[in-house]
Amino acid sequence: MSSGSGKFLSQSGSEPGIFLADLAKALQAKKVPTNVHRIEIVPFDYVILGQHQSRSSDGGFGDSPNGNWTAMKIFLGEGENEGEVFLNFNLAMGKAEFSIKDSDYGDFVISELAKVL
Repeated sequence: MSSGSGKFLSQSGSEPGIFLADLAKALQAKKVPTNVHRIEIVPFDYVILGQHQSRSSDGGFGDSPNGNWTAMKIFLGEGENEGEVFLNFNLAMGKAEFSIKDSDYGDFVISELAKVL
């Protein structure tokens, strides 16, 4: 396993309403934030859970056979205000996805990502 830090960067002119609503459902968030104070950067820490992963029939990831997916866990915030979410990406397909870590984190993760989306 490897770990590190990264950041989500704000994209001016984006209209993330539909994406945030869909993401809120996937992360079992109870509400989608409105009137968000946008900021330039949301920092995070991460742990790589697996590289060269293939997607299994149940939606998970595995080593055999080799694939093009990288599975990671993202840590947002700190102290009492923190949340976790999985971020999986496949550069060969040009595809990435967020997936739920724990429904208790849904509202916090959505509120943090809304600041830069």
